[in-house]
Amino acid sequence: MDITTYIKATRDSFITNNLAPNAYEINNGLCEEFAMSVIGVGFGIALWQDELDQVTPLTWGEVKEEIEGYCHHCFILYNGKFYDAECPEGVTHPKDLPLFKKHIRYFTQKLKTTSICCKN
Repeated sequence: MDITTYIKATRDSFITNNLAPNAYEINNGLCEEFAMSVIGVGFGIALWQDELDQVTPLTWGEVKEEIEGYCHHCFILYNGKFYDAECPEGVTHPKDLPLFKKHIRYFTQKLKTTSICCKN
């Protein structure tokens, strides 16, 4: 069985066993358990985003502090690709994982709509 097939089966098992209603919710509370079940059969290593500097440079852009302070996510690194419950096919950069893309989009929009006025 390849990693994509295994991730889909594990995701479906989490949902069928009422651990989470969908892949997004797995990534929002059960991401470490999910990653451990995938790496437990030999598919790569589990990482949190604050461990990425050991593996690959990660640039969050203007939302760096917001992402690092708000979104804590555990995912899988296997054969140069990053995987989680929402992304069984894997991506070449972790910020392309759907959970991070949602948070980056949210915080980028928030920065655009928030005015900062500090002049006296």
